[in-house]
Amino acid sequence: MSISCRSLQIMKWAALLALPLLIAIPADAQFGPPSEFGPPSFPNQYGPPSGPNQPNNPQSVPNNQPPSNPYNNYNSSQPPYEQPELPPNDYVPPELPNVPSTQTTPQLSTPNLNDVYRENGGIDPTEALRRAQELSSPPPRVEFVPVDPFYTPPDDPDVRDQIRRLGPTVPNAPPPTLNGSVAPTVPNAPPPTLNGGVGGGGGTKTVVTQPPRVIRPPVALPNKRPGTGAPAGGEQRLVPDQVVVEVALALTPAQIAALEGRHNLVQLDQFASQLSGTNMLLARITDQRTVAAVIVALENDAQVMAAQPNYLMALQQLASHQSATDGTAQYALAKLRLTQAHQLALGNNVLVGVIDSGIDAAHPELNGAIAETYDLLDGSRAAHNHGTAIAGLIGAHSKLKGSAPAARILAVRAFDASATNQGTTFNVLKGLDWAAVKGARVINMSFAGPSDPAIHRSLDGAYKNGIVLIAAAGNAGPKSPPLYPAADPAVIAIAATDADDKFYVGSNRGRHVSIAAPGVDILVAAPGGRYQLLSGTSLSAAEISGIVALMIERKPDLRPDQVRTILLSTGKAIPEGRGAPPAARLADAYRAIAPGPVLPVAAR
Repeated sequence: MSISCRSLQIMKWAALLALPLLIAIPADAQFGPPSEFGPPSFPNQYGPPSGPNQPNNPQSVPNNQPPSNPYNNYNSSQPPYEQPELPPNDYVPPELPNVPSTQTTPQLSTPNLNDVYRENGGIDPTEALRRAQELSSPPPRVEFVPVDPFYTPPDDPDVRDQIRRLGPTVPNAPPPTLNGSVAPTVPNAPPPTLNGGVGGGGGTKTVVTQPPRVIRPPVALPNKRPGTGAPAGGEQRLVPDQVVVEVALALTPAQIAALEGRHNLVQLDQFASQLSGTNMLLARITDQRTVAAVIVALENDAQVMAAQPNYLMALQQLASHQSATDGTAQYALAKLRLTQAHQLALGNNVLVGVIDSGIDAAHPELNGAIAETYDLLDGSRAAHNHGTAIAGLIGAHSKLKGSAPAARILAVRAFDASATNQGTTFNVLKGLDWAAVKGARVINMSFAGPSDPAIHRSLDGAYKNGIVLIAAAGNAGPKSPPLYPAADPAVIAIAATDADDKFYVGSNRGRHVSIAAPGVDILVAAPGGRYQLLSGTSLSAAEISGIVALMIERKPDLRPDQVRTILLSTGKAIPEGRGAPPAARLADAYRAIAPGPVLPVAAR
């Protein structure tokens, strides 16, 4: 077969023309069928070949289904998943001009902290921010390791002996009986004695753990509190270089530090109050301005809701008399008819908050009575005459008998043991919040001082959360102006009487004082296992706090206004000739808890 010269020449030129195409084709290239993106093309490592968007073709594109997800309720009977429409490959978004936005975000005016430090001195902005972050940071998270239910302790003779000695309900096991067996557990029962009565220094109470109370915060908070927190002219019952500042919970540590820098303040303490729904700050004034001047400046700051002095309050008792151990001096038991009342209730399962000085929890009268202690001073929990006396009048159960011997006490140490026995606004605020969250049904406040706006707001929050507030009327005498917190409308004020039902000469009077209890020459527990005689409205308030615990044990859903009504309706009238205010009543514990008709609710 012969090929003509013309044919060879044609083939030569065809080969030369096809050579560039052969060079451009990769060795492993494969041709594909027509796709939704256009005619056959070469594979593309970045996805389907470029081309105009066409209707979806699930058969030709295997990756057009949604990714598998066990949490999606994907229904295969529905139409196939459609791939979102993509812009053409040559799309280039228009370049936005670099023009500042016409919408501005409102920002609070914050000065340069370095300038503040340089101009005023004494305030390090870095330290202020660090302090604010430290005080506002949440507590460290505790990681719990799950316990293996099949774990068996080693068969160690020492461990077996220890378990045998401690009993099966460790910790807080009930005390063993005389024959060595374990007595049945009674929540918050008073320690038994050999004759079955209340008392005995060797017993313990079973600790009943209660979940923290959920505090209902205020429905709505104004940006500014009404009025001013500046002290009245001539008011000296305050810390001269400190202020209490209330701000919103949303304020960040950096904003708090900047706020303090603007006003030449150094933060001393801070806590989030659940009763008021705000952040409470305690700050020291670093220059020579007065407390009133600083408060006026703070109230003009947009970030401050309220500001006020750190007021001083004092415990309400007279100096102690000679030591005493004679149990016959407990005339209050008969006056208040507590012996009969204790046949019906002892205060079981009722937590009573006591905001006072240190309590001697090791005193035989208080064995097992202190549920928990919150020390706001130095952490030493140092015992003091006043706090120990108040706790004993509520929960004593050995030689003495408190008005609620089976109640549990939440002890708040907020008052010092100096000659002045003083406490501050800020510590009282922290104590109120702590006792409320811990579940106190009653809070005893045997102290008195000036009108305090911040404490008023916390008391109002406690009242609205169903907590009964009891306070000493004060020992400033019948001509004294009202003292607080007793004069607060949320509080039941208590006056003192003597063994002849006469009003104590030092007791405050006023329309807000309507309930009385014995408070003159009262035998009380003292630190170190001792006893002494004291007088004052503080003691009367503690006795009423215990009676309220009996009432709540009998009827746990009692509201504070109902408690006030029952105390007034069941009390004994005191003749006005004995120094009593109009309509004053001497409390009667037995009548207050005895079964009877439902009483009308008293006005708050």
